[in-house]
Amino acid sequence: MTLAPGQEPEHVKEELGLLASFTSVDSEIAGQVLRKYNGDMEMAADALLAEETTEGWNSWYRTYPEVMYLDGELEPIPAPAALPEDRNSPTWSLPELAALPSTSLITLTTEDGLAIQLSMQEASQQIQSQPHFGPRERALHPRTADIKFECTEPATGSTAGTAARDGHKSNETIQASLRDFEEDEDRADVSPFKATIREGGRPIALRTDNRPLAYAALVVQALYFVPQVRATVSNLRLPKVDPETALDHPDRSMWNLIELFTNMDLSQLSAIVDKELLPSLEIPPFDGTKLLGEASSTVVKSLAHLIEQHLKAQTGENEEDDHLFSFIHGQVTLVGNHLSQRTNSTDSGMVVAVEFGQDPQHNDLNSCISDTLTRYTSKASYHDVIIKPSDVIIFELKRLPVTLSNGSASPDSFSYPKTIYLDQFLFDNLALANSRRKLQIEILGEIEELRAYEESLTLSEGHDPLLNLRSTIHHYKNVVIHKDPVHKRTLQAIVDDLKDTMADIQREIEDVERKIETLQAEIALLFDCPELQVFRYDLRSVLMHTGLPGSKEMFSYVQDTEGTWWKTVGHEVTGVTEETVFTDPDGSHLGADPYMLFYSRYLSEEQIHEPLVWPTTFSKAVEKHNRSILTAWRPEFEILLHPTTFLSSPPRRLPAIPEDFSTPPLTATTGIGSSWSGSPLLTPPEPSNALPQELGEERSSGSSTDAFSLTSQSHSSSTPFHPGNSKPGSAAPASAEEPDTYNPHMTAVDSDAISFISVASSRTASTDYGVHYRRWALSQDMNSLELDPSRGSWGSYQNHS
Repeated sequence: MTLAPGQEPEHVKEELGLLASFTSVDSEIAGQVLRKYNGDMEMAADALLAEETTEGWNSWYRTYPEVMYLDGELEPIPAPAALPEDRNSPTWSLPELAALPSTSLITLTTEDGLAIQLSMQEASQQIQSQPHFGPRERALHPRTADIKFECTEPATGSTAGTAARDGHKSNETIQASLRDFEEDEDRADVSPFKATIREGGRPIALRTDNRPLAYAALVVQALYFVPQVRATVSNLRLPKVDPETALDHPDRSMWNLIELFTNMDLSQLSAIVDKELLPSLEIPPFDGTKLLGEASSTVVKSLAHLIEQHLKAQTGENEEDDHLFSFIHGQVTLVGNHLSQRTNSTDSGMVVAVEFGQDPQHNDLNSCISDTLTRYTSKASYHDVIIKPSDVIIFELKRLPVTLSNGSASPDSFSYPKTIYLDQFLFDNLALANSRRKLQIEILGEIEELRAYEESLTLSEGHDPLLNLRSTIHHYKNVVIHKDPVHKRTLQAIVDDLKDTMADIQREIEDVERKIETLQAEIALLFDCPELQVFRYDLRSVLMHTGLPGSKEMFSYVQDTEGTWWKTVGHEVTGVTEETVFTDPDGSHLGADPYMLFYSRYLSEEQIHEPLVWPTTFSKAVEKHNRSILTAWRPEFEILLHPTTFLSSPPRRLPAIPEDFSTPPLTATTGIGSSWSGSPLLTPPEPSNALPQELGEERSSGSSTDAFSLTSQSHSSSTPFHPGNSKPGSAAPASAEEPDTYNPHMTAVDSDAISFISVASSRTASTDYGVHYRRWALSQDMNSLELDPSRGSWGSYQNHS
């Protein structure tokens, strides 16, 4: 039962009136949109503001019951009969609708209630007669209708056959995930601006229009959030690219990479679709013939070779090549504790393949790396050691197939630490690490013996001895009938002996468990020494797959410069706790788990927050684009994007600012609830050729990784920034064209040269005029801005939210 226009309840009429007046549309159209979005006022308003067409919103296009308003309640209305396929035919017309009641007062008599009950039963029978999967009673989506659900039988046969089937099943699952990757693209029931604009310091989701390359886009995003990679790319000189340059030329690929990283740093878009970088690198689409981790390693190596190739070309003759991704390793053979053989040839690597899953004691990253790089025999030991480590270390994870018996638990999740030390795998520490590793093997052997002994105490011939003892004691005490006092004393003596035996077993089990805990604590401290804790690496990014079909089953965890972790699923980015990153169980029951870990050398807080300088060619384009989308979203921002005219007044000389800076600032109101205050651009009466030290340092600052700021400096060609080498990082210096001294007769600041800052940060940006502006936070309530008079003519915008 539906209500004719004008017969809705009062609260519905109020909502319709508010929606129609707010969007400047007819109330009938507002009602159609509101019904389309099931009474959600916000979504309906967003749709009308986006000028969506109402064509095709009528109920006969639906395959599920439409929800209509009824006195504040929701009632499903069955869909009308099917209409002809060709709705564009001139003979096609609207179906005739039944007459609606003429009164807005609805009363239900006994006959009405019976009729409604019968109609609902009939509709329910029609729905139940159709096959459906899951709780939603609606037709399947055309893209998912062809997916078949099959029940797998218990694994039988050889382990190799099981592994092959598991691998094939995993590949099919990932393929289904990639095919479903475009499903979110078709959803248009969100605000066009709310879903587009980047919120706060939230990372940008990187996507691709080619669904089989979705896995590669996750790799690029993960690499961007490695500070050393991001800093190196920002310091590379922009290559010269002609229109005739081939798409797969390394110069064009590097151009695309720098442009993409600039946008990921400065852009106000919530998601970016890459159409140039991955095609220029000729990244192969994922076809299921390789594991997801192996395919992602190919992407990492392609990008790493590209960056290191340009990095080497831009390194000076007397400078040592930086090892950003490439580490040097070699083979060593030990007989006892003496070096027996060392291979003369060395090799370079970029990704370390780590296998796990078959040994429950070695299900953590450190143990698995040790098992991968070290092999012991009765006569000798063989070691793959790192001769020269890199700033970035990436691990490709592969879970080995395990055949589970009926009733056995799912495989344990793989664990990885926040911080890892690679000292025990370095050639320089081979002797010390090998002695500690041998001791570790001995302790692990003792733990195995203790566990076997504990199992013999708790499990004998498939039965639990303690459980049997408890049952026997209960039988003698509560079941057996005591015939006489002698018989009772005999049974009591038996019960006491059984209790003593059970207590002895329990004490023995507790003693074994204490010994195991002590040995495990000893193992944990084996490599906890200063000599083996120099090369520290911190986790930066994690790539995971749950093993289930769907675009939301392949995702990443990345950490920003403030230490916040973010989860990216498709185009959605949400903040998560650090505990979630390290304990996420998704995929463990299907053999998926994390498939790639990104670590890099430890950086101090100052090094992580070191500002980045991007090419002006790209940063100006990003600023222009940010202006467009933000003014389209909020027209009142146009005032902030184009400051008032008094900022661009002619040059003038004013008295020097007193050292105490006690002059109250000038104030101007924008008229939209925001204010600007500060002193005018003052210059000292006499030229000064030296700047304060801190100002000179700020002048070389550029943009940041979590906020947008355009710098007009020419792009630097200085030595790349590598804080991973435990050396203080530094941003690229200002261009040679810029004067080294402050010009007191500089022209006033042009309004077009003022950088538009869109995300909260405390860093400083510079312009060609030598004026530094503190970044300010953008919010919907329009925070006030103030020009700090304490810096004289070096004013700064500050956030007073």
